[in-house]
Amino acid sequence: MLKKLLLLLTFYACNVNAQTLQFTYDSAGNQIQRELVTISVNSLSHTDSEEETEQEEETLLPKSNSINDNSTEIELYPNPVVDLLNVEWQSNLQITEIMLFDSTGKMLQLKKVYEGTTRETFNLSSYSSGMYYVRLFDSFQQSKSYKIIKK
Repeated sequence: MLKKLLLLLTFYACNVNAQTLQFTYDSAGNQIQRELVTISVNSLSHTDSEEETEQEEETLLPKSNSINDNSTEIELYPNPVVDLLNVEWQSNLQITEIMLFDSTGKMLQLKKVYEGTTRETFNLSSYSSGMYYVRLFDSFQQSKSYKIIKK
């Protein structure tokens, strides 16, 4: 009986942590954001009225305010890509920078875009096969992300 009581008290006094990945998708089904969410529950701070939980988020890619675009205004080709990835957009979008990320969220390339430019090319030949993300930012700091597959 004493062992059961000690086991119950030990379980009651411990912290419980859980982690999960949450994904956000655009209307075309492309994954645009991945977040690691950690939920921590401390059972010592438990009260009879309510249990307190803390939620922390670690974003692998920068937070996104979506560029309001039609699917025809931004083109990334070829996808899947072997060496060179072309990114084209219509001039009314006012793209100011483009970032290339690997699947872990590490930024690999950053290209500043000059006014009047409507096309950039990324050389992916030195990167291994896998999934990459391209994020375009406009002059209003809104962004749009695209998933790219490297062969």
